[in-house]
Amino acid sequence: MAPPTPETDATIESLLEQRAQYEQWIQRLDAAGEKAPPAVRQKVRTDYEARLQGVIQQLRGHAATINAELERHQSAQAELDRERRTAEEALSEAEVRYAVGEFSDEEWNRISDVAQEQLERLRGELRTEGDEIARLAEVQQLISAPRRPAPAATVAPQAPATTVTHQMYEPEPSPDPVSVSPVAQAPAYQQPPSQAPAPQHAPAPPAPAHHATGPEAASNQAPGNQARTATGAPAGHGVAANAFDEMTFLKSVSEDERPAAAPPSRRPSNPGTGGQGRAEGAVASAPAGAAPASTGPG
Repeated sequence: MAPPTPETDATIESLLEQRAQYEQWIQRLDAAGEKAPPAVRQKVRTDYEARLQGVIQQLRGHAATINAELERHQSAQAELDRERRTAEEALSEAEVRYAVGEFSDEEWNRISDVAQEQLERLRGELRTEGDEIARLAEVQQLISAPRRPAPAATVAPQAPATTVTHQMYEPEPSPDPVSVSPVAQAPAYQQPPSQAPAPQHAPAPPAPAHHATGPEAASNQAPGNQARTATGAPAGHGVAANAFDEMTFLKSVSEDERPAAAPPSRRPSNPGTGGQGRAEGAVASAPAGAAPASTGPG
């Protein structure tokens, strides 16, 4: 590829200047044309955008030249950067030699001045090359991008229509079932088995009534004997009381069947003896178990 000529560089530079001018006018149009009708502003905008597209189209025709220029400036930047590093290393080496006493003050000042001038020149050239590389990279990106469609006519903004949205009701998710551990329940009340009633002793049949005579009648008239006669047996005796009643009944029957004793003969000749004999006879005729009657004065 042939190197770019000065005429080519001038053409590219002119096109770049026109591109920047048109972009600036379009930006100012929105602020400076508020008093003009919208249709007029749109007409001017369309004119500037058409010119800008024409400049960009011409720059696309120089795409190869722009790429070559970009590569040339990038190579120059790399060479200048290498020279800058070499100059900085040389200055650092001279400073060390001056510190150890190899260079005198006059020699050190001369070396330092030359190195500083060289570094300033290299740094300036690096800044220039960097700016040119940035400008060419922007142009290369512009001509490589697809063409933008023509902007549509600007329509006065209208109030946005109110959009009514119906929110769909979503049922809330049912909560997860909570597992409840079974609570120990008290056993159901069970009625205890009915117990058979305790056997009750049938009361003994009452003894047949009989007429007691003598000491037995007096014994039955006592308070204790009356209680036994009314209830049949003293409280708490049970079967023993029934047996006692039967024995008493049999004893009384045997006494009723016994013949009455003959009255003792009266002996008037000895009244004391006769009284004693009557007492002995009464004792003999008394039933067994009866206490002998007292013979003394009451």
